Amino acid sequence: GSSDKSGAICDEYQSHFPNVFVSHIENNGVAEARNLGISLSRGNYLYFMDPDDFLSDDFFEQICPNLNGKWDVLCFGYNEIKENNNTILSCRSHSYQHLGLLKKEEFIDLFKTDMMYNVWSRIYNKEFILKNNIKFPSRPIGEDTLFNFQVYQHLDNILFIDSTLYNYIAGRSGSALTEFNPRRIEIQLDELQA
Repeated sequence: GSSDKSGAICDEYQSHFPNVFVSHIENNGVAEARNLGISLSRGNYLYFMDPDDFLSDDFFEQICPNLNGKWDVLCFGYNEIKENNNTILSCRSHSYQHLGLLKKEEFIDLFKTDMMYNVWSRIYNKEFILKNNIKFPSRPIGEDTLFNFQVYQHLDNILFIDSTLYNYIAGRSGSALTEFNPRRIEIQLDELQA
């Protein structure tokens, strides 16, 4: 669905790097694209990133030592950045107070925070996702939250690491969360009932 040359750039990367795989589809929303990505992925882990955000310089250095298959989900902290015309107005760090490998019953209190609902501050064990047939629901907003509700119903353990590795650009123009949606309250009430 991109109107720029990003598709051609991706094709160019694919032609030079054997670990890059590109698939072009009609723009039918983030859920369909992510579900296709899950089905086409060839690695052991899944990661979902929003296009306007960016990773820390040491993302892979911090993540790699934890890729041991002993967890269903790995969570890390993030920075919430507010900007205007590419000028950073504020940066607020979000990190977990509970660290280490926790069982399902041990992390329930974390639902009181706003950190358990996104998909970009966590890595998923692909075998766990496939075994439980977890998919992104096709909705105008709230796919991440409903995806994670499915994840949390099935997981046995979750690893929290003390690293701030993602930079979330909050309130960006054109984001699904900043554009008016007359069904937003109805959709969010459905999420709470899930």
